Amino acid sequence: MRGIAFILISLFCNIALLQAQLFADFTPKVFNWGAKIGFNSAMPVINSLSIDGTKMQNVAVDYKVGITGSVFCRINVDRFFLQPALSIHFTESEFSFTIPSEDNVMPTKSFSLSKEQFKLTTHSIDLPVLVGYNVVKEGPYVLSLMFGPKLKYNYRVDYSPLSETSEHNYDNDSTPFEVGIVTGVGVMVWPMFLDFSYEFGLNKVQSDFTESHSSTPLQNKILLDKRTNILSFSVGVLF
Repeated sequence: MRGIAFILISLFCNIALLQAQLFADFTPKVFNWGAKIGFNSAMPVINSLSIDGTKMQNVAVDYKVGITGSVFCRINVDRFFLQPALSIHFTESEFSFTIPSEDNVMPTKSFSLSKEQFKLTTHSIDLPVLVGYNVVKEGPYVLSLMFGPKLKYNYRVDYSPLSETSEHNYDNDSTPFEVGIVTGVGVMVWPMFLDFSYEFGLNKVQSDFTESHSSTPLQNKILLDKRTNILSFSVGVLF
């Protein structure tokens, strides 16, 4: 046991010395590149939801955990940096609503409203360009603030009713491109870092629905008007 303990302590000390040497040898670069992966929670802002021109009531949104991944480059100028990136997002959320009591006679032949609750999943490719400022920059320790625009392309958006009896799934002819603003904070101990970011959509996204794998249009006209609202957490490495 003493021999094993001695080996473990020696290994730990060697790793600590190696890390200390890495930090001591750290020098800022004019150009870095990196990659990160993490989680997101999407809670879109629903401006309105209407079916056949009737506005739904009590629209509520619940977020679910999604996945995000990104590769980026960073151009450093003193304490400032410019960081363009290419990222992929998978987001998921649920929203529910109630039909006004006087409109309960609405036709539902091609659209199930049994539970009045839907799951929304979105797959997107994002192009953010962030400007950052290193508030703290002491050796390998860095605290950064970031801000900038983001262009988003939603290449797949699916809606499905949360009903045990419904097998319907819906695609939508939504606004495929979105423009948003991203703010964030990053904490780095070279070469690892943690990022927290918040994204809000500037343009409204309107959706008209069609049933998946069917060329027959829906008998009910459904229109959803929303904005992007996403909080993300990522861990990554900078080279």
